[in-house]
Amino acid sequence: MNKTNENASGVRGIVNEAKILNPEIGVYKEHFINDRFRYIVRLSNGRVEMSREIAQDFELQRSKVTRDRIKKVADSYSSI
Repeated sequence: MNKTNENASGVRGIVNEAKILNPEIGVYKEHFINDRFRYIVRLSNGRVEMSREIAQDFELQRSKVTRDRIKKVADSYSSI
């Protein structure tokens, strides 16, 4: 995995939205891109995973980011 700043505002925005659905999700710390070209987001208390597309959509066309897509991110949460 490689640390990246790509789509940083989208990643942070999705984490904040996912936190509404799952209050256990901690604070964004940094994110990485894995070998499947997905973002792994390190949080203050664990991690979540999301597609690059959802982060890009959040930045460019927020209306494309549905609650179901955010729920998938929230459901990927795992604690430390």
